[in-house]
Parts: sequence; C-alpha cells; structure tokens
Amino acid sequence: MNKKEAAIVSAYTGILIGSFDEAHKYMQEIMGRSLYTHELAFEGIVEEIKKKSRNDFINIKIEDKASGNIKLEEFKFYELKAKGLKGLSVFVGEKEVASGFIVDVLKIIPHLAKYEIESTNTYFDTFVVRLRSD
Repeated sequence: MNKKEAAIVSAYTGILIGSFDEAHKYMQEIMGRSLYTHELAFEGIVEEIKKKSRNDFINIKIEDKASGNIKLEEFKFYELKAKGLKGLSVFVGEKEVASGFIVDVLKIIPHLAKYEIESTNTYFDTFVVRLRSD
C-alpha cells in the first residue's frame, strides 16, 4: 500500500493508517477546500469525507502479493539500523530459522538469498521476515 492509498483508507474508514499529513492533504483535496483539524470532530464533515472518498476506496487495486515480492537478497537491510532496529528474526513458512543481531543473522542465512519475502513486521526492536516456503 502506498501513501495515497493509506490516506484514502484513513479518510473512508476514519481510522488513521500512515501519516496524518498525507491523510489530511487527501481530505482537503476531496473536500475542495482547507480542512481544519477541529472539523474532524463534526459527524457531518466525517460523513462527507467518507462519501467523497468512497470511489477512491473501492477502486484501490488489490494485487497478488506474490507478484510484488522481492527476494531476500534484494532487501535493503542497511536501512533497518536507521529505524532503530537491532534484531532480525527470519522464518521460512511457520518455522523460525534464524534470530539474533542483524549482522550475525545475515552471516548465517546466505543460503536463503533467493527466497521471496512473504511479509515483514517489527516486534519491539526486532525486524521479522517471513519467507515463502514453496
């Protein structure tokens, strides 16, 4: 999901995902005017935003995850440190195959480089990677 799609989902559902700035910018765009944050407390405004974002919401393109996945070797692990992450946990399917400090784990998993990443997540300061098992 990109930033614009997150803004659309936020506007339509009323549940913020992603950046408030992006959602606010999108809401102002569909309203055709400046929108003050205190206006989001008014039910009528929220309903109007929902109504105006409905078309964009139902037209978000859903793609097969497999078609957009990258291989483990293509992932930019060097970006994790800037995000304050220290640990790495790697799963193949449901089985955890490696866990520890990022640098240490990367040293023991080169045989998994060609595996596609199915999903990623964070758990406290640990980055969790789930690889496709098939």
